Amino acid sequence: MPDSAMLQVATDAAKAAGDVLLEYYDRNIDGQAKGRSIVSEADTAAEKVILDQLHTNFSDHRIFSEEAGDDKVDSDYVWVVDPLDGTTNFVHRFARYCVSIGLLYKGKPQLGVIWEPQLEEMFAAEVGRGATLNDKPIHASERSDMSTAVVQVGRGSTLDAVEHFGRVLPPVNKHVRTLRSIGATALAAAYTACGRFDAHIGAGTYLYDGIAGGVIAAEAGAKVTDFRGADWNPPVGGMADFLVSNSSLHSEFVAILSDI
Repeated sequence: MPDSAMLQVATDAAKAAGDVLLEYYDRNIDGQAKGRSIVSEADTAAEKVILDQLHTNFSDHRIFSEEAGDDKVDSDYVWVVDPLDGTTNFVHRFARYCVSIGLLYKGKPQLGVIWEPQLEEMFAAEVGRGATLNDKPIHASERSDMSTAVVQVGRGSTLDAVEHFGRVLPPVNKHVRTLRSIGATALAAAYTACGRFDAHIGAGTYLYDGIAGGVIAAEAGAKVTDFRGADWNPPVGGMADFLVSNSSLHSEFVAILSDI
């Protein structure tokens, strides 16, 4: 099972990758094509830093990363890496992007770290040990009135996810105070974990986008499920609807979303 040494390696790797992203973020991006090229370089360079550290410390562990894919190592431990969550934000110089690293053990999420380099915020959690922001304990909100809830929404990039998202928005919007969309799933879950949002609703979320934030949110007292209230547990490389909510409002969100 994972221990704090694994969490330390993950946080160190995330910070090192964040340093790489900051170097690329400070470059001038002139034109969409150039922007895509620089983001691709940044993604790959940040990913290499993470993979090198994970391979050095855990050579017998399996690693799945958004860019590099699956190394197919036979192991109960599977590291799931997104070296740059919020790529569109990154290229448009909207400083809401992050590094996300999660760990599965026998298919179950065990730890997660999310490093937001622009704000120097490190969200981290291990199952059974609580969640922290820059080493201080965090907790999901206790808001119980749906009409006052601040809800973050997002979607995957597939056509099905886009169409599904279009069906999700209207019924949610009419029940809550306001909707937000920051364009980075990992941060959305982390922000729900610390009470900045009361919930995050993601239509079609990949495992690498949600695993770390899911662990952090759950350890902060939030509920992490699909839209029907079942455990959120997509296969490695796969996706599923992603609901992260404070415990007071979760059942109401499931009631709204389960038939969509």
